Amino acid sequence: MTLLAVVAVSTAPVFGPGVAAASNHETAAIEVTDASATKTNSSGIHDAPFSVVSGMEFQVELTAENTGDSDGTKQVAVTADGEEIEQADVAVGGGQQTTETVPVTLDDTGEYDLAVDGVPAGTVTVVEPPNITVTETTVDRATVTRGETIEVTHTLENTGGQTGELTIIPKLENTDTGASRMVNELAVEVGGGDTETTSWTLDTGTLDELPAGAYELRDGSGSNPTITIEESRQFTVEYSQLSDDSTITGEPVDLTVRMQNPRGGDGSATEDVVLQTDSSEIATRTVEIENGDTETLEFSPSFDSEGTYDLTINGESVGTVDVADEGSLQIQDAGLIDTQVNTDTDTGGIGTREPELWVTVENTGGQTGTITLPIEVGGTQVSQESVTVPAGETVNETLLYRLEGAVDEGDHEVTVDGVIAGTLTVGQPDIQVTDAKWNRTTVTRGDAAELTVTARNDGTVTAKQEFWVETENEAVDAVSFDLEPDASDTDTYVHTFEEPGTYQFTVGSETQTVTVEQPATFEVSERALNTTRVGEGESVAVTATVTNTGDQTGTYEVPLTVADERVNATELQLGPGESTTISFTESFTAVGTYPIDLDGERVGTVRVSEAATFETTSVDLNRTSARTGEPIEVTATVVNNGDETGTSPVRLQTNDDIVDTRNVTLSGGQQTEVSFVYVFESGGEYDVAVNGDSGGNISVTQPATFEVRDARLSNSSTETGESVDVTATVANVGTESGNYTAALTETNQTLKSRTIGPIAGGETVTVSFSISFDNEGNRSLAIGNAATETLAVEAESSSDGGGGGGGGGGGGGGGGGGFDLDDESDETDDGGGAEAPAISQSQIDNGVTVRVTADAANSTVTQSLNRSGPSETAPAFTLSALSLDVTNDSDGFNATMLGPQATPNNMTEVQADGVRGYVTVTSGANASAISRVRYTLRLNESALPTNGSMDAVRVFQYHNGSWSQLPSSANATNTSIQASSSNLSTIAVVSPVANTSTPTTTASSSNTNASTPTPAELTVADASLMADWVRAGFNTSARATVENPTDETVEQTLTVTVDGDPVASRTVRLDAGEQTTVTMEFEAVDGAVAVNGVSAGDLRVGSNSAPSTGGSGTAETGESGGGAEPASETVSASGPGFTVQLVTLVLALIGGLVRVHRRV
Repeated sequence: MTLLAVVAVSTAPVFGPGVAAASNHETAAIEVTDASATKTNSSGIHDAPFSVVSGMEFQVELTAENTGDSDGTKQVAVTADGEEIEQADVAVGGGQQTTETVPVTLDDTGEYDLAVDGVPAGTVTVVEPPNITVTETTVDRATVTRGETIEVTHTLENTGGQTGELTIIPKLENTDTGASRMVNELAVEVGGGDTETTSWTLDTGTLDELPAGAYELRDGSGSNPTITIEESRQFTVEYSQLSDDSTITGEPVDLTVRMQNPRGGDGSATEDVVLQTDSSEIATRTVEIENGDTETLEFSPSFDSEGTYDLTINGESVGTVDVADEGSLQIQDAGLIDTQVNTDTDTGGIGTREPELWVTVENTGGQTGTITLPIEVGGTQVSQESVTVPAGETVNETLLYRLEGAVDEGDHEVTVDGVIAGTLTVGQPDIQVTDAKWNRTTVTRGDAAELTVTARNDGTVTAKQEFWVETENEAVDAVSFDLEPDASDTDTYVHTFEEPGTYQFTVGSETQTVTVEQPATFEVSERALNTTRVGEGESVAVTATVTNTGDQTGTYEVPLTVADERVNATELQLGPGESTTISFTESFTAVGTYPIDLDGERVGTVRVSEAATFETTSVDLNRTSARTGEPIEVTATVVNNGDETGTSPVRLQTNDDIVDTRNVTLSGGQQTEVSFVYVFESGGEYDVAVNGDSGGNISVTQPATFEVRDARLSNSSTETGESVDVTATVANVGTESGNYTAALTETNQTLKSRTIGPIAGGETVTVSFSISFDNEGNRSLAIGNAATETLAVEAESSSDGGGGGGGGGGGGGGGGGGFDLDDESDETDDGGGAEAPAISQSQIDNGVTVRVTADAANSTVTQSLNRSGPSETAPAFTLSALSLDVTNDSDGFNATMLGPQATPNNMTEVQADGVRGYVTVTSGANASAISRVRYTLRLNESALPTNGSMDAVRVFQYHNGSWSQLPSSANATNTSIQASSSNLSTIAVVSPVANTSTPTTTASSSNTNASTPTPAELTVADASLMADWVRAGFNTSARATVENPTDETVEQTLTVTVDGDPVASRTVRLDAGEQTTVTMEFEAVDGAVAVNGVSAGDLRVGSNSAPSTGGSGTAETGESGGGAEPASETVSASGPGFTVQLVTLVLALIGGLVRVHRRV
């Protein structure tokens, strides 16, 4: 053990351990209370016990405490195994504590217990430093053929006491030449006192730059094993190529291999070259190859079964072949993508580019297969391609092939594995410029001309080609063509000429010349105005002289500017030295001062004063309501606000239509009153205005006025005694409701009549009569003033004669000219003889089905619907009627309509707000069956704006996936609107925000004592049936007289029931004290009919014949006779029925006027 140093840690005077200075007789008592050995390294300070390398410094840390009352210094000793190795002086203040460190170094290895003044400081182990050496290097083989590997193992030993790391750099050194090369570098860590081995692989295939020979492997260990590298003595595969990597069973593939003899020196070697697959030998060749030389061999193996085969030559892999079953892959079809090949590379020919074709291959086998497809052009195979197809699938592939000079020019058949793909044309184009023309050969400097070049391809293939457009000095541009064989086309080149002269252009073999001239020069002079002061609306003439001062004819534009704004211009053409006079006429409509410029120079200034200006200041009506035929007076005040006297028309307008005009002449500032007296011929709401200024609205009512239209026969011919139906449409063109007596006449003689109604203003109904005649002849029938076509009455095909009297309801008698009211024309007549109406309806769940028969062709038919909704208690609107213009193409159809509903069916809403409801058409006629559809709708007050105006109500139609607005006309009197369309489809009713002025009172649920007011109700005063017998399948109607006995407006739904089941409903709104009659249509069913509980009578429905109503008699046939049958007249879409009153009338007519005629 060696003491290296003694360190003084304090320089205070020393009086001896624990001895204070004599001057103050105070004492110091210093003791070591704690000690430890520490070592500092890169990881920080480590507490003992620990190990250190001999000679490496470490620290001993001590804590000393002075329990005395004076400062002092004490010398402390550091010991190792009880032997002092260091000393240190420690100074501590009185009553203080301090910590000091003492550096220590130990040279001898071993384990030491450290202490400071006897206070243990821990244990320290002193070890030797790491000392690593390679003790041995070995190899697993000493001789190798180039390309083989050697396993190298190094053994390392660390004789030191600590872990360390050694980097080994092995080298190969040629034993003959001394040349060496580093072959690896590796770092190995070895623990203190340990031995380690590490191995790595030396690949001699990476040592091509080292010649064959003996080499020492040197790594510093001294072992230096010797390695001998020999060149290969067997033939090796230098190159291999399969003609295809797939084939079918029995079909060979070509394998080319190039074998190399790697031996050096003179001489040759002979070896067997063995082709194998999956360790099975396929073929063997015995080959002699000169040393260092190569030999190319060809193999053509084939395979008997499907599968994937790995091929080897002398154990070296030369490729893999997929073999498919011969019967599983076959071509379905093939075709050419490129049908032409251009062999002229100067014109963009394809050269060595590969044309494309397509082929469809089907694999009917059970596994993926690959087929090799030879491609032949004109019988010469030019390529072959492989197509892989999964099992059970069909693929389309695009294949490429090369001609490479193997095919002559011409048309050649292309086949893929024998399947014809098409004809390929191989050749060259022959594109030549055939014409070149300028659109003008003389131009003015700065102008442009267009050269049109025509080219033609007389070759055999399509090609693109460019031709340069050249002048005498340069090529200025090119024109291009893409032409098929025998095709021509044009391209253009535009050239702007900046300098005068003569220019020659050449394109292809065509040469053209263009002459460029100097432009004409123009001068404008003698500018003048015919006046400088005008009134509003008056004109000023501007004149000037234009002269061409240039040397050639030219065109010049002269602009006219008023107040710095261009307002007019004239273009003129003048020859050299030629002059002309130009003139403009400009009107001024506003007062002001206007500077006039012509061709950029000032002509003068025009001052415009105010002209006569007329204004309508007021329009007054003497009344706001009238009946048709009553005069109204309109008075307008007209003022001339201008400075000058003038005359102006004053126009009276109704709904924007001019109905009267007066001319008024007034001086500047003067006013006058103009009066009009006007009579309205038709009812409605009219906005009355004068010169566009409204004086207000006037409501014109029109008494019920009826027009009869579209009278027609069910048949244009009939037999005597056989019934025919006569039908017509009755329209109330007035605004007020009324009844109409329809009369069936022949030559102004009334045959039958019937009172129908009330018919509301603007509505139409259909009236029908059934009649028969005893005498043959042509009949001219009419309903009202609407005549039918001529009815031909022919003799019966079989008759039992006329004849005498009879009893009861039978009747006889004779005489000509009579007519027969018996609706049963023969024994097979269905329910009274009336045919089904042209249009009718039947109720369905939440909708109605409208039936239109083939008889409606080429006519207009109307069906009353009265469908209200969307809410049953407070409907927004009612679809009153549907009118259809039916074309000749119609064979009859059904149309189903749902609603009104709150939402549309399977379509987008027409808009977010203001929609009152939808009527959805779920089925209808073909577009060719209808030419026009008219919807009549009546809006309830709740659906109208606050002001009750119909102006903003709109009807939309959903057609072809979108909504569009329909043209419509509104009737404010009865709050109805009629919209028309060219097709039958879903409609929507839209109006602005509804009237909210009428509050709704709801009793609070929290106040159980609150009284609920009894709602006002309408009273059904009377109810009746339009017919009490109806043929099965037809509709009928119930009529109810409704009164409002209250002192407020009431809106209520009326419901028709049959045996208590609801069959129809309609919403009625009546003002206080108002009364109306309501007709509601429904499908006829047996039972007791009531309207809101008030009986309307019993309804009976028949199938084949009408029931008897009393009386008896016997006809010639012995049948029971004399019974009254239902009347055949029907209104709207009702089926045949009769009332008691009508029975009485018929019996009276039968008894007094006619004979009963019954056919056997």
